[in-house]
Amino acid sequence: MPSALVLANRDDADAGLVGVALDEHRYRLTLLAREDAEDGWPDDPASGADLVLVLGSDWSVYADEVRAPVTRERDVLAAAVAREQPVLAICFGAQLLATALGGAAGPAGCTELGWREVVPVDSSIEPGPWFQFHSDTFTLPPEATLLAESDPEPVARAGLTAEELVSRTAQEQERARLAAHRLVTSFLRS
Repeated sequence: MPSALVLANRDDADAGLVGVALDEHRYRLTLLAREDAEDGWPDDPASGADLVLVLGSDWSVYADEVRAPVTRERDVLAAAVAREQPVLAICFGAQLLATALGGAAGPAGCTELGWREVVPVDSSIEPGPWFQFHSDTFTLPPEATLLAESDPEPVARAGLTAEELVSRTAQEQERARLAAHRLVTSFLRS
C-alpha cells in the first residue's frame, strides 16, 4: 500500500477531501504535526513516503513566531523535491513549497474567503469555485509551472455574508469532493 506523509497543524490536521481522495486511491496517511517539529521529528521524515501532502494553515510562512517549525518543514520539502518525491502542497503548503525552492511568500493585500473562482492554466485543475480562506500569496520559484490563479475579489466587496458562505459550502460539497478526487488522480498520474 502506498503511503503519504501529511504535514499539518495539530489543531487542523484533517486532510479533508484530498485525504479522502488519497484514501480512495488506497494511500495510507501518516500525520506529522508542525508543532511537533521542535520535539523530535525524525531525520528526513518524508524519506519513506511515496508522496508528501502539505495542508493549509492559519500560519503565515514569513511570521517570526512560527519560524522554527516552518524552517523544519521547509527543509523536509526541499529534501523531498531533491529526491524527486511527489509533493502536493495546498494553500499554506504551496507558499511553504515555493519558499523552499527559491520563491517568496508575503501578505496578499486582501483576504480571499469563500467559494472563489479559480482560473486553470493547466488541465489538472478544474475551473470553477474552490473554497479559499487566506490573506497571503507567493511568487513561483524558478522553473515552477503555474497551474491556476484565483480571483482576488474580497468577500466583503462581493457582498457575501457568513450565512451565504455556509449555505454555498453545503451546496458545493459533492462537486468539491469530485473535483478534489480528480485533482488527486491527476496529481498521482503525473
